[in-house]
This record gives sequence, structure tokens and C-alpha cells, in this order.
Amino acid sequence: MQKIKHFWERYKQRGPVSIFWDAVLLTVLVLLVIPDGRVWVQRGLIQTGIFGSTKANEKQALDASTLNWQLADLNGNRFVLADFSDKPLFLNFWATWCAPCRAEMPSILSLMEQTGGEAHFVLVTYDPPEKVRAFLENHGWDLPVYFPLQNAPPELEASSLPTTLVINTANEIIHRSEGMRNWGSKKAVELVIGEDSREQEF
Repeated sequence: MQKIKHFWERYKQRGPVSIFWDAVLLTVLVLLVIPDGRVWVQRGLIQTGIFGSTKANEKQALDASTLNWQLADLNGNRFVLADFSDKPLFLNFWATWCAPCRAEMPSILSLMEQTGGEAHFVLVTYDPPEKVRAFLENHGWDLPVYFPLQNAPPELEASSLPTTLVINTANEIIHRSEGMRNWGSKKAVELVIGEDSREQEF
């Protein structure tokens, strides 16, 4: 007990700035331990734009087998990737248990609103449909979720979550990024539907 008291007396002698940053660090650590706290912290961090690795401007044409990749929506309707070729495609791999995925969801919703129907959004998950439906209802999110009916083609495989690809109407991957990002920014809108999207860095 005496040791604790002695430590506390010495700690109080530290400067206010040092104590402030100790408090900030302790708060962040506590939030990271709590699942919802992690999402809150990560959602704030993606606004800085320092997270997520990017492979931009590395155009890659999709072959016929990739365009025939089969998916189903929450209602069981079946699609192939080629069905989305009439508009730019925002393809995102995510999971309900993935905190970074949940953190970037509001920015994806913002991007959907800002693009005004000029792009397709396909959010792919391997989670069970009933779990996804409950997840969306719990958060009040209306998202275009799809489920793979077969393994993802090599060109689209995600080695980590979230992974996002932007595919143009010529069926070329023009952007790939891994990790959470702020998709609600002006640069993101220009990347997806801008006339010079092939040249955009994001």
C-alpha cells in the first residue's frame, strides 16, 4: 500500500501535458478492448487517411471466367459479375465480425449516396445470410450485400478484410485497396464515377 501511495505522489508531480497524454492513451487502450469501442476508434482513424494499402492505377482486365463469377443477394436472386458491367462497380469484401469493415460502412453508405446511382455497389461476404440480415437490421443499414455461390476468381481474391476493388465499364480493375478507408471523400467519388477515374490516386 505504501508503494502505491509513494508512486501516486511521484506521479502527481509530473507535468499536466504528460498526464493528459497518459489519460488519452489509457482511454484508447480501454476502447480497443471493447468491441464497439474498437469500431469507434477505427472509424475516427480512417478519417486521417493513413490506413489501408493501395494498388491504384494498376489496370487489370477481367477475363470471361471472372465475369461469370456467380453471386446471390439477400433475397436469393442470382447474378454474375458481368451483370454489373453497365456502370462502374464498387466491389467490397467484408464480414460481420470484422471491426475495420464495420468502421468503414458509414463512409460506403455516404459514397453510395454521393454517386447517385451512377455506380453499382456489391458488398460480398461469406457470412450466413440470416446473420447478415440481423446485422444490417441491428445497425439500420441498407446495403447491397451479396453471397458467393463459388470461390472468388484469383483476380478478385481478398487476402485480408476489408478489401475493395473498383472496376470500370471496360471490365478493368482500376483500383484495389486493403484495409479500412474513408470512402465518403470527394476523391473516392471521383475515383468511382469521375471521368478521369483511371488516373485517380486515392
